[in-house]
Amino acid sequence: MAGSAHEKSLARARANRERERAEQRHGLRLLVALLAALTPWVVFRGARAAGLGKGAWVAAWLVGTGLLHTQFSVQERPWAPLVFFMALSVWPAALYVRDGRPRHLYASGLAAALAFACHQAGLPMLGIAGLAWLFGPPGWRGPELGRRLGQGVLCVALFAGVALLVGHPYLLVHGPTQAGAVSGGEFEGIKFGGQGFIPGFRWASFTRLSWALLGYDPVALLLGLVGLAAALRRASLRPAAVFLLLWAAVFLFN
Repeated sequence: MAGSAHEKSLARARANRERERAEQRHGLRLLVALLAALTPWVVFRGARAAGLGKGAWVAAWLVGTGLLHTQFSVQERPWAPLVFFMALSVWPAALYVRDGRPRHLYASGLAAALAFACHQAGLPMLGIAGLAWLFGPPGWRGPELGRRLGQGVLCVALFAGVALLVGHPYLLVHGPTQAGAVSGGEFEGIKFGGQGFIPGFRWASFTRLSWALLGYDPVALLLGLVGLAAALRRASLRPAAVFLLLWAAVFLFN
């Protein structure tokens, strides 16, 4: 009888754990779906902030109907939230280039930090705020240079603090990830939190990934390339456009 009661207790405990896990997964799916659904709105606001008129509606439509974005919106993975915060970083970056208000630069850095908190791939998102800082109105001489440098330092500090506390607090407790936790200890590239990246130039990767992107949504890709050329000519969109080119150069060839 005692053994039977113990087995029933273990069974109830397992059932409770499974129920809790199911509830957690349900909550995560709702959060991911919500952020994915809000992404077209964020893109719309960012495009309007950059001075686009009807083009803002087109940009939001392309994001909202993108096959890859729709696929990620129903998965318990970090990609849809990461894209949401990346788009959220572009919005104030465009405003900063237009008016030079520090709060917009800091908001861009904060959104980039939340993207980094979602996944290590969000670390380069600081480049959006960095490029906005580079193309922003403050001058490069005298007091203007001091103001520009102060804004940049504070933005980076905000990014590092929020990303560390929200997404990577384990570093405060356990320190950097040991090499043995990445690719069986034989990893020789850049690593952060168990995620490895090996810089390099591989043409085979470019051809494979380019065909994959084309296969997902060829119309959106072609329209995006046309929009990229136009964005490079518009000052408020230049940080996002240059970042996209750098992002593509790094990841398509690796």
